[in-house]
Amino acid sequence: MFSIVPAAVANIQYLFRMLFHAKMTYLLLFYEFFKTGLFAVGGGLATLPFIYDIAVRYPEWINMNDISNMIAVSESTPGPMGVNMATFTGFTTAGVFGACLLYTSDAADEL
Repeated sequence: MFSIVPAAVANIQYLFRMLFHAKMTYLLLFYEFFKTGLFAVGGGLATLPFIYDIAVRYPEWINMNDISNMIAVSESTPGPMGVNMATFTGFTTAGVFGACLLYTSDAADEL
């Protein structure tokens, strides 16, 4: 059976990247980590496949070397590991505002 949902999600991501690359970085960051928090069930380590996918698609945000640092910092700080990884990525990408934004986006799906 054919499903058009993955194609639709890919088209939305392509639209964000091509039309609003410079201006919509915050919205795209929010979208990616909201999706991570929504579909990663099972704790912080369950978010790693999503984080690796983000690192491949957006190497300017985070690269493969940063993921090991992210895991170390997230494990050593108090709080949920997935939220800590989102905050780490937001801070390295967009500073304090990015950290607050990604903290909110990763935790917003639980509301």
